[in-house]
Amino acid sequence: LVEEGEVLGIGLRGMPPSQSMFMLDGSALPAALAGSQQTVSGDRTAPIDRVPAEFIKEIEVNKAPLPDRPVDGLGGNANLVTKSAFDFNQRVMSYRTGLNLNTYRRSHSWTPIGSFTVMDTFGPDRRLGVSFSGSYSHTETSRDRVQVQRAEADDRVTQIRFLDDVYNTVRWGGSLKAEYRLSDVTRVGVDFWYSRYKRDTDREAFQANDTGGRRVADYNVVSRAAIEAGATPRTTSGQTA
Repeated sequence: LVEEGEVLGIGLRGMPPSQSMFMLDGSALPAALAGSQQTVSGDRTAPIDRVPAEFIKEIEVNKAPLPDRPVDGLGGNANLVTKSAFDFNQRVMSYRTGLNLNTYRRSHSWTPIGSFTVMDTFGPDRRLGVSFSGSYSHTETSRDRVQVQRAEADDRVTQIRFLDDVYNTVRWGGSLKAEYRLSDVTRVGVDFWYSRYKRDTDREAFQANDTGGRRVADYNVVSRAAIEAGATPRTTSGQTA
């Protein structure tokens, strides 16, 4: 599901995102959409774009409900698995920086993007693993719309609006995971992550209205030929049109 250039939700097995279950390391993500996004995707949709991709190692997808999974996801469920230091046999340090540019319409501002990850294991037999990630992203997307209103019985245009929208979206956050490996198949740990999401809209609206008389001539009262000959046009109720 995409709105205004942003991915809001993911559908499984052809069903809408509101019928899919999304989890982060096995815990259900909250569905907290509101406003126009709720109208588009429903208030049961987990806002997948709120989770920075830098935190995620892989995505586990089950296209059928399983006995050990919640029953919320009729279309299936997807589990976002965060990065772990035990996925590597040495220290890992990575970073990424760059700039975004949207050349469509009047969005010509360079906006920054960056992320980093540090992961390492410690202690005897390297049983303690620590992972830390952070990210920042600022993007601009544009949308143009034309709205037309036809308020009269003759279907003429009575209002037209040209809307030029620019959306500024800022995401930033960080995650910290600490794990202890009890055995080759058992781990215990704690995972903290924080994500901040903000969107602003800059809109320019150009509008034209039919501000003249709203009384439409009824040719059954005064014919068109008579009006062209100089007669006063009249509405169905006899008012001047």
